[in-house]
Amino acid sequence: MSDITSGFDFEQWVPAKGYRWCSWKELGVTAVWGGDDRDPVREAAGPGSGGSDRWVLILDVSTEDEWLDRVAVSLAGRPALYREFAELDPTDIEALAKFANANGELGLWHRAYCDPRGAAKKLYGASKDDNDPFTGQTSTSVTCESRDVWAQQVASLRTACEVYDLLASSDPKRVKRHLQWRPTPFVGERASTHLPAEGWYFDTHPDLPSEAEVPGRDARFVNCGSRDSRFDDPVEVAWTWLLGTINERLAKAVSPVLARQDGRTVQRLAPRTLLAALWSQLHGAIMGGKTYTRCASCNRLIEVATNLAKGRTVRAAFCGDACRVTAYRKRKARAVELSEKGMTPKQIADEVGSDADTVKGWIKQSKWGKN
Repeated sequence: MSDITSGFDFEQWVPAKGYRWCSWKELGVTAVWGGDDRDPVREAAGPGSGGSDRWVLILDVSTEDEWLDRVAVSLAGRPALYREFAELDPTDIEALAKFANANGELGLWHRAYCDPRGAAKKLYGASKDDNDPFTGQTSTSVTCESRDVWAQQVASLRTACEVYDLLASSDPKRVKRHLQWRPTPFVGERASTHLPAEGWYFDTHPDLPSEAEVPGRDARFVNCGSRDSRFDDPVEVAWTWLLGTINERLAKAVSPVLARQDGRTVQRLAPRTLLAALWSQLHGAIMGGKTYTRCASCNRLIEVATNLAKGRTVRAAFCGDACRVTAYRKRKARAVELSEKGMTPKQIADEVGSDADTVKGWIKQSKWGKN
């Protein structure tokens, strides 16, 4: 029996009509409630709050037939989906909707309590006799996922990916530059009253003042453990935080299962939600020493497989044959275009990344096609 975890299986059903993000104002939301003791969601509209900047993800279905019209979505062949999720902009509602419709919900459903006279009552599965947990008033409730929760999950996974990339670079100086012991916590929006006066902090922009707010900056406290941890090696601190974070995420919604593969018994991970599956992908990347690059044609993230036996990295330029063919045709068309502008085959070859003889063949084929 092998003690090596060999991937995982995850599949969920997504309605053909998909999901959509609704503002609190549109649904007349007065509160969102749910989660467990570790991830509670307790949001109320508050006096005078219109809810126009707060959003919930709902099933975009109104009938049982629409709900039953579903398609199975699998993560097979998409080992870098967790990276795509970590790169999402939580303020871009259209991008969040596109991800949800392609992959399904995260699995962090809550209840949105809405005005019983509003649009929520028309949604499939709406409960029309609920009570707002804050006010006790009669409400229509629907299952939803909060945009704020999505933002928190994107930020958490993004930080984990950034720390892993630092560690995968095998450059201790880079790790020490971005992970530093600070005598005081960050200030501004990143400040929090529960943070200690000193500790390890991760910062994507360590050269900027702690109060500086710039797009893409991620700066946060890293809880790594021991009282005397300021004397620890930053690389070990980073590993301790990263592995602890992943273990905590997997413990919530992932179970180990045994399966047969190629005539032997292997252990697999069985995530119960899409979010757990994304963290499982990061687990697999670490166990396999994997990194990622982008397809030269469609810009989709693709896995860089590490060949441990030969001690080298095997890089793929394209995510599949379709993109490889598309890129080839573009290079060919570009070569013909440059030829018509008077460039020599040698100059064209340097421009499109080929050789002069191949370029001459493309140009000749193009002339034959015009005759």
